[in-house]
Amino acid sequence: MKHRGSKTRAFVTWCRGHFREVLVVHAVYRKRNEDRFFDYLQEYNHEGKQFADRFRELSDEEFEAWRASAKNRSDVLLVES
Repeated sequence: MKHRGSKTRAFVTWCRGHFREVLVVHAVYRKRNEDRFFDYLQEYNHEGKQFADRFRELSDEEFEAWRASAKNRSDVLLVES
């Protein structure tokens, strides 16, 4: 993913279900640092696949519990719309 007109890039996983969507951002980096982040591409892909598979299996109650717990984590920034 990239922001047009900027030199910012990101590795993301987009999870789309019937009634909800979640975009997981694994890493945000400057274009000039791209080589360092591509070294971790396989890890980002593996992590993203695991998240997407789990996301599809969540019931509404499980999703709400996940969302509530994510709000309380210091290593997660949850943005909702």
